[in-house]
Amino acid sequence: MEEAETVLVPSVEAAPLPCVEIVVEELAVRSTRGYCTYTW
Repeated sequence: MEEAETVLVPSVEAAPLPCVEIVVEELAVRSTRGYCTYTW
């Protein structure tokens, strides 16, 4: 059975590999945060 884990990363460029999916939320004009989803 696959298990998905979502990890908060400071930026998309800083996301560790492998990343199945990266979701970026616009928090402010100059601020973004990314979520890296892993599937084990």
